[in-house]
Amino acid sequence: MPESPGTVRVRRQGSVMRLSLERGALNVLDRPLGRALAQAVAEASADRSVAVLVLDGGAARGFSAGVEVADHVPGTVADMLAAFHGAVRSLWACECPSIALVHGFAMGGGLELALACDQVVVEQGAKLGFPEIRLGCYPPVAAAILPARIGWAAANELVLGGEDFTPERALALGMVNRVCEDGAREQALADLLAPLLRQSPAVLREARVALRLAVGGAQESALAAIEARYLRELMSLADANEGIAAFMAKRAPQWKNG
Repeated sequence: MPESPGTVRVRRQGSVMRLSLERGALNVLDRPLGRALAQAVAEASADRSVAVLVLDGGAARGFSAGVEVADHVPGTVADMLAAFHGAVRSLWACECPSIALVHGFAMGGGLELALACDQVVVEQGAKLGFPEIRLGCYPPVAAAILPARIGWAAANELVLGGEDFTPERALALGMVNRVCEDGAREQALADLLAPLLRQSPAVLREARVALRLAVGGAQESALAAIEARYLRELMSLADANEGIAAFMAKRAPQWKNG
């Protein structure tokens, strides 16, 4: 499986496939990274000798600071959604179980990407959040999956308020599987991997597909509807464009309520 410089590093560790995001200190998710990740996940899924896929933030300061803000403009937003959601959908469709390993931060699309995996490990010092609402937009993947995953009330608070939250709160909500001490994520990963790697890889894949059948159709149809509304309704608002422009100019947005 080839590596894509500046995007995804691919390593094989026995029957475990490790995919590491590699895009600078913040692992900002641009369109080439989204497409490279989708391809790498699809190839791992097609390799029947892969028992588990692990996605991590590599040597960056954190897992990912989110999707490239500069791509949230009319000329590139559709392609941005296609590339990023292509990576998310590849993780949803992956036949082998997937585990996200989060350190430092997972913000916006970065956290959505981690939550697209089947299990999530987060270091206790990590910064989590869906800040998109503060930029005049919202997180489509989170909107599609969080109400069923953590409940309507909590999903509303996190998406509509846009405030950061702790790994401990994410664990209490059932959003993640493990919170570990900073620097201990590899040991936490080993603890999650141990029971999985004792099973038949073929049966593990079948069980994983069975688990996804309960939610897969609902989340896919929800995301498709949200994507369409995002492009048709949200991106026609002046405030959506103002939020991105204000972020890029490093100033406070001036909302017009339209």
